[in-house]
Amino acid sequence: MTRQRKVILEELRKVVTHPSADEVYEMVRKRLP
Repeated sequence: MTRQRKVILEELRKVVTHPSADEVYEMVRKRLP
């Protein structure tokens, strides 16, 4: 699994709602500039 996918999964595990692709991008962008 790539680092990017790991970061995305970690971020998704933190939220209880179903985020849009834009919301996921904003969350992940902080960790992967």
